[in-house]
Amino acid sequence: MNIFDNNVGLYFYSAVLQANTALIAFAAVFAVFRFQAIVESLHHKDSEITSLIEYFFARIPMEAPDEIRFHFTHLTTLRHALEEILANPSYNPPYKESVQKLSDDTHLEVLFVERTHLLQKQRQLKALFRLPLISVLIVIVMSLCLLPLSNYFHNYLAQWEYVPIVATILTNIWSLVINVQFVFRTINE
Repeated sequence: MNIFDNNVGLYFYSAVLQANTALIAFAAVFAVFRFQAIVESLHHKDSEITSLIEYFFARIPMEAPDEIRFHFTHLTTLRHALEEILANPSYNPPYKESVQKLSDDTHLEVLFVERTHLLQKQRQLKALFRLPLISVLIVIVMSLCLLPLSNYFHNYLAQWEYVPIVATILTNIWSLVINVQFVFRTINE
């Protein structure tokens, strides 16, 4: 007994495929928007840190060596550069004194903590987007595999034709729930 028309499988799997590609685009818009906001905040934080460092350098009575200025322009090596300067006896005392003040500055520490927090949010967003993306890709691959088999199911396994359709629907519902949760998490952060 056939409960489906000849083309039901073709239309169904094709529609599921198209809807899920749109779902990827929808979730990606939220991910990209949030990622850009984090990157913009990181750039702003880096500018604040650089301005603070320039302020401290402006107060140093003598010009800092070029190799030290290089370290200060690369924020990832700043902490290490400060420790090296303070440990090195060859730098003059006024320079080391200013570097010590910069190293002890609580505002700089707060800026670095905030910067680290933004970098963590960036990594979390990437990790958070993986499951929604994978879930949609599972449904898309499932639809792509079942689309050419739909006529076979209809002609030779008519009594079981509903099984892959129901499995696809349930998998799609699971994927949709995961994507909606992702979108709401992205909006709330």
